[in-house]
Amino acid sequence: MVETSPGCALPIGARVHTGGTRHASVNRLWGGHISHAVRAEREVYRIPDNVDLRDAALTRLLAIAYHGVRLSHPAAHETVAVVGLGPIGQLSARLHGVSGAQVVAADLSPERVDRARAAGVEAFVLEGDLVEGFQRYFPTGADVVADSTGAKAVLPQAIELAKIPTWGDGPLAPSRFLIQGSYPGDIMLPYNVAFLREAQILFPRDCQPGDIEAVLDLLHRERLKVADLRETVRRPEEAPETYAELKSAKSGMLTAIFDWKA
Repeated sequence: MVETSPGCALPIGARVHTGGTRHASVNRLWGGHISHAVRAEREVYRIPDNVDLRDAALTRLLAIAYHGVRLSHPAAHETVAVVGLGPIGQLSARLHGVSGAQVVAADLSPERVDRARAAGVEAFVLEGDLVEGFQRYFPTGADVVADSTGAKAVLPQAIELAKIPTWGDGPLAPSRFLIQGSYPGDIMLPYNVAFLREAQILFPRDCQPGDIEAVLDLLHRERLKVADLRETVRRPEEAPETYAELKSAKSGMLTAIFDWKA
């Protein structure tokens, strides 16, 4: 329920998406688990009536992936290689596909690949060299490469997937290397590989209000399906074991939703 002040455009009881709270005793850098929040009206986004609240719970992840797509700006005639099919990779592949671009994704996990395929994404299980794996689909490289692995060792290989532009007097269409993963500390990229591709290296930083509004609209217009990325709803008291499961490399879980009323 949303409690509103006089003159507020949102009625009491409106379904909304919002971040953390201004009045909290815990660090809320990436959002905290809270049952009540105090937010300014401009920081509250109404959820369309036809959008399932469980889908809306993924809004923040969707908006982060969408911000990356806004930076990579794929065209309908272009190709996109997505490396890593965790939650951001799954969403990045689907959102790039909304543009009409040809998207191919890869992951080491057959389960994650199957999940992407079921959502209509062309995907394969990587069983050898990353570049060789993608060459079957993009022999001359991809216009956009989105890395969402969070693995530093993958970055130097992933940038090799980017297309080397044809050299001439025509307009240049540089390759874009989108780094959607989170990396502790510094990362290293091979200079000559990026140089030959005149690569634009993009670092999406979280999301903006417009990204949140855009993904809620995509869900509203049913241009995007995310129900398969919702995991079993958990109770708040199950948080410790839920996070342990999310962190485990052996777990197939991608997301978790907590029901405060459970």
